[in-house]
Amino acid sequence: MASLISQALVLRTYMPYSQKVSLLISGKGRIDAVVPRAIAERLSNGALVQCMVRTWGSTQSVSQVELLEVPFHWGVAHLPFLHHVLELCYYFLPLNQESDDIVDLVQLLYTMPELFKETGAQKIFLSKFFQKIGLYPFDRASYDARFLRLILGPNDSSVEGSLSEKLAGNGYKQLKRWLLGCISAHPYGYRLKTIDFLKKLDVHE
Repeated sequence: MASLISQALVLRTYMPYSQKVSLLISGKGRIDAVVPRAIAERLSNGALVQCMVRTWGSTQSVSQVELLEVPFHWGVAHLPFLHHVLELCYYFLPLNQESDDIVDLVQLLYTMPELFKETGAQKIFLSKFFQKIGLYPFDRASYDARFLRLILGPNDSSVEGSLSEKLAGNGYKQLKRWLLGCISAHPYGYRLKTIDFLKKLDVHE
């Protein structure tokens, strides 16, 4: 039996149907773990927790769960973005495969939320997510050198300077096309229930 105390992001709870949660955790990636009912009832999607993860063969369980943060700071206006990120992590990340690049990226939503209040910054964040899991659109028209420099930069570079300058011209439409192209390229893209978040137009578009 192996044990690990770590921070984890709750991607999905299966209550009341099952005493399981889907977590994104450093060093482990996305895992499905058994959790005591009393703890499971206190957890919600998007909660940041510290917990003990125990592994028996192919089974994992969590205990000693401490709730660190519930993302109320996002507010109603930005919750669709957060829900979209949680859904992407759940469907697009394989089980039990280390994904520390994604863990580091998603943690920015909790440590530096002010960087992602603009819709443009949120969509650049999503472009970086897809780039880190190796997902790219099929259409050649999406591959623009200036745009690629923007999404391949450091995780927090998307908000340095003016986004309106970096996405001048039809950059916002190109960004949306890129994201929808990435989702279309993934075999589980059709399962996303938050796809309307990407289809909504920005004020810049």
